[in-house]
Amino acid sequence: MIKTMCCLGSATLGVLLLSACGSTTEYPPQDISILSTGKDNAVSTGGYFWTYTDHNATDSQYHATISQTTTLTVALAPTKESDAHGNVLKVTGSVPIELPWADVSTQVDYTIDPHWKSIYPDATVPAYPAAGLGFGFANNNASFDATRGAVTGKLTGPAKYIGVAFDMRVAAGMTTVWTSFPMVGTDLPDPGFKDEFPAPGKAGGCTYYTKDNTPASGYQTCFASYRKGYYDTANAKSTYSTMAAGGTWGRHCTLFSEVGIPSWAKGTKTEGYVPPFDPTKVLKMQWDMFQPKTGDAAPYELSIDNVLLVTMDNAKDNNCDPAMIGQDAGTGNEG
Repeated sequence: MIKTMCCLGSATLGVLLLSACGSTTEYPPQDISILSTGKDNAVSTGGYFWTYTDHNATDSQYHATISQTTTLTVALAPTKESDAHGNVLKVTGSVPIELPWADVSTQVDYTIDPHWKSIYPDATVPAYPAAGLGFGFANNNASFDATRGAVTGKLTGPAKYIGVAFDMRVAAGMTTVWTSFPMVGTDLPDPGFKDEFPAPGKAGGCTYYTKDNTPASGYQTCFASYRKGYYDTANAKSTYSTMAAGGTWGRHCTLFSEVGIPSWAKGTKTEGYVPPFDPTKVLKMQWDMFQPKTGDAAPYELSIDNVLLVTMDNAKDNNCDPAMIGQDAGTGNEG
């Protein structure tokens, strides 16, 4: 699957949203590793939470929905919980079935994302249904060294952080949620959001499909973001890839060593061109919703709270997989 992203609001809406969401002087906390406690849409390292959906027309059968649509002027508002979590970041919606491969491979017009084509006229990025919640680590999605907790190049010395832990609750019946890390080389900048990372054709920029570089025979590293899957008990590959039971909170952990390239890229020409995962050049973190291949659309409800950069010392305390602590980044298998 090719997730086409419109990561709305992560760039220039920061100042607007701090007042819109009731931010207080508590941000940023003294401990920069505490990325978010759900009190507002701000991230302690300088970025902001937002939501995204695909760019298909709202009346298209391939358009995903999401409960809070963020823009440059509309903030992601935390949701008040009735339990001990207080305010949390919550989204609901539905993701329809994927585009037919026969039409994608031959680049039928309706399968081409109109937004990216308007920015990059030669782009034929497929408009796959997609929806999710995410944040940029830094303002304007600048390249971020998640191992040190600073914009890339701002801090030197040994790495400190090895992943991200978070509380997550999903609705009963959900089968899959992915956590992904768009980075330099796998994300496509949108000038409308003042994205501060390389564009295609620039050093480090990703590659997208065109009429001469087709899905059938070419490759696309744009949106081939490294990720880890969380699954229901029937499909989970280990304790550490299992979602908590529907309707209940659970502590989850994505180590930088656990992520792998997405399944849609495996076994294709794209796999050989995706750059190695580099947590010193990440841009965002996302929770991406399941996209069914056939049948009915997949409804979802996702709540996130207490997002933390974890260290070697506290990883086990945050339900991180002991077998992957200390392993090299990007050596996991997304599945």
